[in-house]
Amino acid sequence: MNKSAYLLIACCYVGIASAEAAETITSPAGGMLKMALGLIAVLGILGLLAWVLKRLVPGVGKQQSAVRIVGGVSVGARERVMVLEVADRWLVVGVAPGQVSALANIEVDEAYKLAQREVDVALDISPQSIASAFSSALKNAKNKLDVNKHA
Repeated sequence: MNKSAYLLIACCYVGIASAEAAETITSPAGGMLKMALGLIAVLGILGLLAWVLKRLVPGVGKQQSAVRIVGGVSVGARERVMVLEVADRWLVVGVAPGQVSALANIEVDEAYKLAQREVDVALDISPQSIASAFSSALKNAKNKLDVNKHA
């Protein structure tokens, strides 16, 4: 073969190599877009995996404490009375700096009955009291209507 054949083969090889290189070169914006889409895909897969694990594995994402705070009231500058629920019982405790004192231990059903009785007494809710209050309100309304008719 002569030199021109070698030159022709070399030119074809360089042309093919440069065409392949031109196809693989991407713009900077395209590279950033590819990277962003990859990051979004990876984060989405991680989020989906966390959601599946939260649904399938018992105890994950739920309240782990056996003690629930029902309520509390401040009785001093740094003292509080707290009601805690532990295993269907209410514990009434006094909390002060460096000290917690048990004040009462009540079953939940008993506590609801005591609370309801206290509310009824405080509001004076009984069928007789409701009937008498309605009766007096009705008489007052009737008297106002009679006064307005005569005036």
